[in-house]
Amino acid sequence: MTQTDQPTLPAFEENAVVGSRIKITRTGDGLSEALKVAPIALFYDDDVYVVLHGKVSDISHHGDANGNLLRIHTVPADSMALIDADTARKAIQAAAEETERIRAEQAGQLALGAEQAALDREAQD
Repeated sequence: MTQTDQPTLPAFEENAVVGSRIKITRTGDGLSEALKVAPIALFYDDDVYVVLHGKVSDISHHGDANGNLLRIHTVPADSMALIDADTARKAIQAAAEETERIRAEQAGQLALGAEQAALDREAQD
């Protein structure tokens, strides 16, 4: 995927939206019923992996500290389940690798863009 192929976020009140965030709410509710019938004991420093399902219930827009407009998605957790560490680690690693691949691609595209701009300036001289 190239820089131009990446999805763009819808504008908000004719202003460009440059990033998005997710806000997950009701996270305690998803496991509460299951823990009532099958309680577990977790201890300090335990690693816990959870998968959740929810539906987007709200979309808002806020500026960040740099004045960039962000799209905020609120997702209440409808249901949750504890999952095994191996499955979770694989999913987390795959997501991290994809994020890093996109960052590297974007950095390369920015570098190519800067290089092209330099060539264009030289051509004008």
